[in-house]
Amino acid sequence: MVSFSLVLSFSLGVLACLVFAFILLILFNASLLLKRKAIFYSFCTLALLGVAALLFLFVIYPENPLTVRVVNVLSGVDSSGKGRTFESVSIRLPDS
Repeated sequence: MVSFSLVLSFSLGVLACLVFAFILLILFNASLLLKRKAIFYSFCTLALLGVAALLFLFVIYPENPLTVRVVNVLSGVDSSGKGRTFESVSIRLPDS
């Protein structure tokens, strides 16, 4: 339930960590996932639904907040990314 509210926050760091944790879960428990067909099919179904949802968001509704945020980060327009990276270093370093 906690993950649901974090996903809805559209924090790209949180989303990346959740994806990374899910990938690690699959990698470290691969033998268990391959032995039990019900668990394997459940993970495959969730993965396909996730990919379908992302495609739906990007194709059908391209103005959604997540897409706009990702495009802004990749183009360098996102102010929250600048404040944590470039601007924080430029404020700290003295002009020489």
